[in-house]
Amino acid sequence: MNRRDAEALVQEIMDEYGLIADGWDWEFDQAKKRFGVCRHRLKVIGLSWPLVSLNEREAVETTILHEVAHALAGANAGHGPVWAAWCHDLGIKAERCYDDQSVVMPPAPWYLVCPLCGSRTARQRRTKTPYVCKHDGIRVEWERG
Repeated sequence: MNRRDAEALVQEIMDEYGLIADGWDWEFDQAKKRFGVCRHRLKVIGLSWPLVSLNEREAVETTILHEVAHALAGANAGHGPVWAAWCHDLGIKAERCYDDQSVVMPPAPWYLVCPLCGSRTARQRRTKTPYVCKHDGIRVEWERG
């Protein structure tokens, strides 16, 4: 989805449900492992620009509505019954919005690779933590994506 359309969509949805009038704002961020976030204390809904830019309108709209439900349900609602009721009212399923099977993900810059079995696990960041292969139990190596 292009930036201008995404900006218009989030503004329209938040305005429709009274969040703009209630002092809420929104922002794009650079998250790569979550599509959206609701920050109650700051009254901000955040959307991952890398994920918004790679995905279609339906996935972006569902994510916005998911976060709007969090805003409307209140800071302590989590993914509980009050939040689920808001999801129902907004016409979305009360579930996690995405996984890497349902949306296009940005390519991982790093992989953990087992030298024995060749299994590869995508990672967004390289850490100093030593990892072992869950199949072979030997230490895996870092490889650029």
